[in-house]
Amino acid sequence: MYQKAVRFLSRNKIKPTEILYIKHIDRKSQVCLKNGDVYDSYLPLKVLLDALPKGAFLNITKGIVISAAEIKKIDGNIYTLSDDTVFTGRVRGAGEHKANRKNLEKHKVAAPRISAETVKQRFAVLDNSPLATCVIEAVFNTAGHSVDFIYRYANAALANLEKIRVDDMIDRSAYDVFKRINHKWIETYTAVAVDGASRIFEDTNIRSGRTVTAVCSQPLPNFCMVTLIDGKITK
Repeated sequence: MYQKAVRFLSRNKIKPTEILYIKHIDRKSQVCLKNGDVYDSYLPLKVLLDALPKGAFLNITKGIVISAAEIKKIDGNIYTLSDDTVFTGRVRGAGEHKANRKNLEKHKVAAPRISAETVKQRFAVLDNSPLATCVIEAVFNTAGHSVDFIYRYANAALANLEKIRVDDMIDRSAYDVFKRINHKWIETYTAVAVDGASRIFEDTNIRSGRTVTAVCSQPLPNFCMVTLIDGKITK
């Protein structure tokens, strides 16, 4: 079911950052975008939620999922979005709504960010490395949830492995560069960039169909450095 949700989003070219809310109505899940477009799906709401960046959306009641980035204010269990759409959250979820409100207030002032140009300069020493490497930034919204992953650095080896030009990756969303992204990668990017974890795992390269080993670490807060090795690493 997860793959069906990914295909639905990819087929309709829906980016997570464009979604305002998703609601269950008339046995369908309606994906409502910030530009007013609406896409219907018979996939369960929870399945669609599972295919979106972890933490970027709040399931405030059984039939409503809203973008954390688009919350303007929370009064009790009443959520007002950026377009003034109002939703009522779970009646018995007072603690949950209070925590969401605190998160919103806590992150109203964004922390200073490292410029994309600084990241490129810092990792320029890897330009000629034979190891395919990129550095991805987790971009946060005002509620403190990661909503997108942007390529800030990539070397020639990675471009060669992925069959794509470096310039076509830099400062672009991972969702734009790769129309289909395995949920495993999104979870890994989040764990590394946000929590500082280190990860090593194997997966199939979508473009080549070959096995690749991904070595992921946090070089800077909110960043994930990924080195891809063609094949498996012998344990």
